[in-house]
Amino acid sequence: MDKFISLVVGAAIGLGCGIIPLIVGIFTKQRLTGIIGIVSCTICGVLFAVLEKPPITSIAIAALFLIVILMTKKKEEHHSSDNIEKGIYAESFISGAEKGKSLEKDEKANSENDDKSSKGDAG
Repeated sequence: MDKFISLVVGAAIGLGCGIIPLIVGIFTKQRLTGIIGIVSCTICGVLFAVLEKPPITSIAIAALFLIVILMTKKKEEHHSSDNIEKGIYAESFISGAEKGKSLEKDEKANSENDDKSSKGDAG
């Protein structure tokens, strides 16, 4: 009975440590990594209890999953800005530049027509 209580306490401590990566994973939209983190912490809490080690050492597993979640989030943000530099969105910029050139041509044509009409009225 003493071993069973030790396993339950180990699972509870592991579950408590694993809640932190789960919450951070949900907020950073990495639920799967958070779920894997809470399961790993719970299993390690039980495993440490079986090995008669302090189950609070499952906090190291939680810290590892927090690092993984936070590092992969930064990496995704970095790649999204690279797309602009690589020219993936260049098409929208080019079409905007072409519109600017066509507006300049229209303005020239309008000013030439205005000059011709003003000369015609004066003569």
